[in-house]
Amino acid sequence: MTRRTAHVVRDPVHDYLLVAPHELRVVDHPIVQRLRRIAQTGLAELVFPEARTTRFVHSLGAMHLASRFLVAAVSNAAPSVRGALLAGVAAEVEVLTEGRVVLAAFDDDALEPLLPAHPMSPSRGRDEAALRRRQLGPSGLTEARVLVFAEAVTRMLALLHDLGHLPLSHDFESALVTYAASAPEADAGLAPLLGAREPPHEVLSRVLGRAVLTDVLAEVDEPAARAVLDATRALLGRPSLEGLPHLATLDSFVHGELDVDRADYLLRDGRALGLDFATYDLDRLLYNLTLAPAEATPAGRIALAVRPGGVHPVESFLLARGRSHETFIRHPKVAQLGAAFRRATVRTLEASEGARLRRELGALLTAASPGDAAAGGDRAADARSFAEWDDAAWLYALRARGQSVREGLDGRCFELVRHRTKGALRSPWKRGVSLVDRTVIERANAFASASEAVALQVDEALRHEGVLVVRHRYVPYRLDAGGAVFRVLYGEGDGAVARPIDTVSAAVRGLREAWAADVHVHAFLAGDDDRSPHAVLDVCDAVLARTAPFRPEVARA
Repeated sequence: MTRRTAHVVRDPVHDYLLVAPHELRVVDHPIVQRLRRIAQTGLAELVFPEARTTRFVHSLGAMHLASRFLVAAVSNAAPSVRGALLAGVAAEVEVLTEGRVVLAAFDDDALEPLLPAHPMSPSRGRDEAALRRRQLGPSGLTEARVLVFAEAVTRMLALLHDLGHLPLSHDFESALVTYAASAPEADAGLAPLLGAREPPHEVLSRVLGRAVLTDVLAEVDEPAARAVLDATRALLGRPSLEGLPHLATLDSFVHGELDVDRADYLLRDGRALGLDFATYDLDRLLYNLTLAPAEATPAGRIALAVRPGGVHPVESFLLARGRSHETFIRHPKVAQLGAAFRRATVRTLEASEGARLRRELGALLTAASPGDAAAGGDRAADARSFAEWDDAAWLYALRARGQSVREGLDGRCFELVRHRTKGALRSPWKRGVSLVDRTVIERANAFASASEAVALQVDEALRHEGVLVVRHRYVPYRLDAGGAVFRVLYGEGDGAVARPIDTVSAAVRGLREAWAADVHVHAFLAGDDDRSPHAVLDVCDAVLARTAPFRPEVARA
């Protein structure tokens, strides 16, 4: 494929996004088009009037960055590391697809036409001839061929990574988990959403992604495109990539600590909210991306890393994420609207207005058997029916249910979501940095880390006491098996050393210290409830003390 045959999308964040023909077939599928009608920022537009981005354009942006991240990292890596990754990808794809996809079966140009070159990709141009010449062992495969295949699969994973988001995104997801925890036996199909290793939207994304790719594969004849779609579908059928370390490395570009998902939404949401600090030097970050050899990482697999020149953009990346979370997600009014929406959604799911969505979700999850690489006909039909559930459909259901729920705390929640009624709810405390009384933060944070199962019990008990609680599960960065957030690679080859970035950067270390000192829990009351912060916390402590199997020492760990 040449640039002239690529579909071009004008994007205010990345300028122009190029979409290959096989990708366009996926983009045009009704389940993917549904993401145009799913707000990425929930109800934040009721606080920040221009804060409305969609999961659709974010998915396109993540797909665009997948090319830039992967190609930059592979091109900057030591030849031995690059060769090991690409050879491993080729071998594992054959195992994953049970021999359906064998890259050695294609000639050198079979896959190259699939994707357009990005002008900033270092592997295009100066290194292209070298990549064509380098062979991966006796198979005859060239690095260029496997790189383009790996790029195509990573782009597809990025495009489909948010398919499972429900109306208004994360807030609905929390409400669904709350409902499913106490759902009647008739809703047993929702059980897969509880206790899974991944969030509900990721479970659903894999199910829906397989259904989309099954539909598209029925229409695509090009062998190279079919190989990409087939391999991606097989990857989505594996919730765990244990035993496939090189494909796990590709997946980490989409589901990692520094990944294309966060790289896109930080810039996109920051632009929509007008947050000038929610930015970082993307080009400098890409210029310094590389791959750490398996021997230098605790997981024993090749991992994304940065050269020393990339420390500053990584610092900016992590700081932008922290500041965005503080100013946007933890904004008291945004958190209040989210809490009200979640409570109103639980009440609607319990009622007839939510029955169809419960039924369709249950059918979708029941039809999805683990490890099944292909979506069955019933699942495809369920997926297409599910595609009708978008923000507008659910807000309509909330309005209908809200007509009969007008009293008490639940009535206030419906009122706030439907009309943004001033004073419907109030916050006994707000931002941690604004609290003079530090004991409020200490007492609130004491039960912030309760397990999900315990938190669901506690939150339901608190609701009967007139208190809505929001626990912010955010952490500035998560540590890997070796206790590091991300690694800086010094040197190349056998002498390369990968050092944790928090041992290199005081700024990164400081992010955890700042978060530890901030408030991790918000509480909300009916607008005419004048209980003080300490009175509310007394109620919280009393509920915790009588909620089995809660133990105070667990929450304070």
